[in-house]
Amino acid sequence: MTFAGIVDDFAQDLSDVKKRIVAATQGPWSATAFGAPIANPPWKTKPTWFVVAENDRVISPGLEELEARRTNATTIAIPTSHVAMLAEPHRVAAFNEEAAEHCGKN
Repeated sequence: MTFAGIVDDFAQDLSDVKKRIVAATQGPWSATAFGAPIANPPWKTKPTWFVVAENDRVISPGLEELEARRTNATTIAIPTSHVAMLAEPHRVAAFNEEAAEHCGKN
């Protein structure tokens, strides 16, 4: 991803400093990950938790919502860019803690 892509579409709601950090540290990902077969997807047998980034310009929020419904996920929607964990770290951390508490009880 280019610097402009990070600034404009990947992390558009972060501060300029954080955008530069993301640009410097965001490594490439492998497209083969999208075609790799999965024999037993965990979401079929384990609780699933999903953060929908409502202002995501990388993955459509509508697609995120569809994926969350398909996996019967407990979902939170946050009005952030693709990097919700950086834009709203306290909300994402609280959601993760809720998931951990729930899963620890089951």
